[in-house]
Amino acid sequence: MKKIISMVLAAAIAAGLSTGCGSKLEKRPGISAGYQHSLLIKPDGSLWAWGNNRERQLGDDTKESKLTPTKVMDDVVAVCAGYGAHTLAIKANGSLLAWGYNSDGQIGNGEKWTGTAKQKIIKVMDDVIAASGGYAHSLAIKSDGSLWAWGDNKFGQLGDGTTTDSLTPVEIMDDVTAISAGPYFSAAVKSDGSLWAWGNNDRGQIGDGTITLFEDNDISNGQIIEDNKKLTPVKIMDDVTMVSAGFNHILAIKSDGSLWGWGQLLAGDSGGHISTVYDWDTGTSYDEIASSVLPWKIMDDVISADAGHIRSFALKSDGSLWAWGHIGNSGTTRKPTEIMDDVVEVNAGWFHALAIKTDGSYWAWGNNEHGQIGNGTTSDFFTFVDPVKIMD
Repeated sequence: MKKIISMVLAAAIAAGLSTGCGSKLEKRPGISAGYQHSLLIKPDGSLWAWGNNRERQLGDDTKESKLTPTKVMDDVVAVCAGYGAHTLAIKANGSLLAWGYNSDGQIGNGEKWTGTAKQKIIKVMDDVIAASGGYAHSLAIKSDGSLWAWGDNKFGQLGDGTTTDSLTPVEIMDDVTAISAGPYFSAAVKSDGSLWAWGNNDRGQIGDGTITLFEDNDISNGQIIEDNKKLTPVKIMDDVTMVSAGFNHILAIKSDGSLWGWGQLLAGDSGGHISTVYDWDTGTSYDEIASSVLPWKIMDDVISADAGHIRSFALKSDGSLWAWGHIGNSGTTRKPTEIMDDVVEVNAGWFHALAIKTDGSYWAWGNNEHGQIGNGTTSDFFTFVDPVKIMD
């Protein structure tokens, strides 16, 4: 998860701490759910992976999918599964490693390749304290607060003012404390609490009150008539302590514990309210896609949140985990619904999710087509199973 804390890498290493995507290192084990693979860091720093391995995204030097957690390496303090099929990991010495699919340079080694090549784990850069992966781009924060980006940039998701891909890291901004990469857009929090976003904005996911316009007021069949990419970071709001970018929406937590969201499929404030996309030129609202182009408050007393593909999660201070969207066999809900207790961390992938409970046990649920649940099967193909315990 991407909660901001005041901690430097050296202190984290000394304390043996680890985390998942996007934040400075924090005192909890790390989990990360990608498109069809899963990752976790045990308290001893060992990295484990399972699920689809067609693009070698598990990092075990094979292309065989794994139905249960498989150990990959030691001395890892942070890990992130990209929305596509690449993986980022930070070692205890601050080095950032990357592996998996590299169609657009998301690995960051100056090359592009496909899954047909024999891929190796690549060292990208040193002195890294946080990393986050989109569909085909990557973000990293160094200990000096500088934000770096590389990979696919067709929607301006790197934030360098262009739509040109970068095969190596490019510095984007300074004084950054937290990051989150959506599939084709990015978000960052600075040390003053300001939240910034950039990249694709076709569903209002940037949160600045704008959206791509369509002909004939028809979202599903119309043609885009206004290009609304944000090629450089746009300030969205202040007083933010955490950000999480989902498929087409963003969640953010403020310092008072309030959770805010915007973009497509973010439905779920305390009253079940559904906001709409609004075409400012014609005055037309598109209720059917259930979106908001500006941040709105969802709930209070939240300490962590994670935005996935078609679901969102919020962790409250009492350890209760709340979800909306596709949440499991319980179905789909537009209102936050409590699904688990005693949770310390949650991470949402494309069609599955991972959680850690206070007793140190690891749980997973969602689609299991490639064994990404980790229970030794590929059962429940294209269904949303309820949480199952994976390991302690």
